[in-house]
Amino acid sequence: LEHAYLIKGPDATDTKSILRRLLLTGRDISARIQECKTMSCAEGEVAEGLIVDLISGQRLNYWMAINNGLVQHSGTLRPTVLKASVDDGTRIAGKLSFDDTSAGGPKVEVDFEATILKEFKVAR
Repeated sequence: LEHAYLIKGPDATDTKSILRRLLLTGRDISARIQECKTMSCAEGEVAEGLIVDLISGQRLNYWMAINNGLVQHSGTLRPTVLKASVDDGTRIAGKLSFDDTSAGGPKVEVDFEATILKEFKVAR
């Protein structure tokens, strides 16, 4: 995971809720995200990587895709797995570290830094 992007926009299940999503990928997809008109379009660009919903609450939602999206896994994490050194709403930096292999998921240890690349008005 070499590239980190932060996007912001409405949640697909509750369009009144605005959330931030951290996208971690192995390749640069920034131009493709900029071309997107919806949050779901940007998420669809992650065929090799990890998406984490940065929301307040008891759990963080994540989704992983590998092998060009042929293998996928989603789950929830304790918020403590994300140690942010900066989180001011428009920028986040820190470390994400978790092991979800017991549930068939990934083991992740990644340092990242991302500033909001794009804000969306539409979920889908």
